[in-house]
Amino acid sequence: MAELATWGNERVVATGLGAYIAEATTAGDARRTVLGIVVMSLFVVLLNRLFWRPLYAQAERRFKMA
Repeated sequence: MAELATWGNERVVATGLGAYIAEATTAGDARRTVLGIVVMSLFVVLLNRLFWRPLYAQAERRFKMA
C-alpha cells in the first residue's frame, strides 16, 4: 500500500489521493481507480496551468538573456 510507514511496532497510514487509488486498486474496483487517476490528472494539469506556467513565464521575462 502506498503512503504506509512502519517504525518498530508503530504503523502509520496516510490518507489522500494516492492512498485512495492504492486502496481501490487493491480492492479491484476499476471505477474508483479510474476516478482517482482522473482527479489526479486534473489536479496536475490545473496546477501546471494556474501556477507553474505563469511562474515560468515571469522568470523567463525577468531573467531574459540578450
